[in-house]
Amino acid sequence: MSDSTLSVSQVSLVYPQSPNAVLSQASLTLAQGQIACLLGASGCGKTSLLRCIAGFETPSEGSIYLGKIQAFGEQQVLPVERRRIGMVFQDYALFPHLTVAANIGFGLKNSQIDRQQHASIIHDTLRLLDLSSEAKKYPHQISGGQQQRVAIGRAIAPKPALLLLDEPFSNLDLHLRERLAHDLRQLLKAQNITALMVTHDQQEAFAFADIIGVMHQGKIEQWGSADSIYRQPETNYVANFIGDGVVLTQIQAKALNVPANKAGVFLVRPEHLQLAGNGRFNAKIVSVHPQGHSTLLRGICHIEADTQIELMLRCNANQQVQEGETLSFSVVL
Repeated sequence: MSDSTLSVSQVSLVYPQSPNAVLSQASLTLAQGQIACLLGASGCGKTSLLRCIAGFETPSEGSIYLGKIQAFGEQQVLPVERRRIGMVFQDYALFPHLTVAANIGFGLKNSQIDRQQHASIIHDTLRLLDLSSEAKKYPHQISGGQQQRVAIGRAIAPKPALLLLDEPFSNLDLHLRERLAHDLRQLLKAQNITALMVTHDQQEAFAFADIIGVMHQGKIEQWGSADSIYRQPETNYVANFIGDGVVLTQIQAKALNVPANKAGVFLVRPEHLQLAGNGRFNAKIVSVHPQGHSTLLRGICHIEADTQIELMLRCNANQQVQEGETLSFSVVL
């Protein structure tokens, strides 16, 4: 057993009434202070894996260790309350009849600390999350962003060994979501808290996490840094799911002189294609998608009579491109 804060090994989850596995041989490790995201489309199994780690679901097989303690496996199944895990839910699950301070202190009720320590921890947590002025208010009297911070405060006040977050920003508007994700990452790093978050938002995962696990049909397709997942996808699914790009066949890749990556995937992204008046190849633009700072283009490139490739290119927002227009480009790898 390693010294990791969290170790999940070959965890599967199958419901008796369903022929398909919810989770299939999922494995991951997290070291102390690392922040990770499980990223995937709805129904891929990411929340189910989070619930298995928390103890809300019992896996069909595999093992889960929290530090050197087995939370699930052949030796034992550790109850939820003994796992020392903090949980932040999608809807925050705050107690409406308790004040902000009382909500934050709720997780301390069963801890072996005296009243003075209890009050001190609540005070420090309120200050840490910039909620001191809201301490005596009730959840309905504060904003959504403040409610989210209260939920985080309640989860981290008992100093959990691991923090789990289930789509914690999904109920917030884009601007607030980005700001709170940034603030939470800084807080977790400052407190050296190990965290695992579930999200379907790629931008959120890349901005928040040190490590990303891309999930598909109950499996972790790839577990690694944001950079490695983007630049070196290990499966066609990851290559197609992450960012913008096109996976080529071997014949198409040869025609464009695109090499395979370390995992044998022929992947070309918009940044690999440079628009130029004297480019080697031409693409007929079939759709134009403005994205604010830039414009994403879909084009059809005819390499030979029998070799047609659909590609994704990007141009500056100032460049006016129309559907049906033909543009020249070069491949830059």
